[in-house]
Amino acid sequence: MVEKVFIANIEYLHEMLGFIKSFCIENGFDLNSMNKIALATEEALVNIIHHGYKNKKGTIEIICEKCTPQPGVKIVLKDKGVPFNPIEQVQKIKKNHKTPLEDSSIGGYGIFLYVEIMDEVEYKRIDDMNFLFLIKYLKNG
Repeated sequence: MVEKVFIANIEYLHEMLGFIKSFCIENGFDLNSMNKIALATEEALVNIIHHGYKNKKGTIEIICEKCTPQPGVKIVLKDKGVPFNPIEQVQKIKKNHKTPLEDSSIGGYGIFLYVEIMDEVEYKRIDDMNFLFLIKYLKNG
């Protein structure tokens, strides 16, 4: 497991993604899979930076660890920004049978992107902190 705290600013996005990409490559993901994981985490990180810390400064802690027993990676994004459950938002949109573009109150496709790319996505709010768990399993063949 590796973890690092970053300033929640778009200036540090490249550094955050580099941290995640390195862990993925070191743990058996090919370039294509690693790029998909980076795209998914980029969407989540940009949402945290732009919406979670809209008018204030803060940090994002990124934890990367190996999954067990099925090989893969778990990426945990922790922040003290505004509470936001992306899974709940996706469910609301699907329930209303609207695409994100038709429902301008919720936003674009970013949430759908990381929910679709990752094998598992989970959100928890614990002690005034957001925890977003993004899991991707290694595929054989």
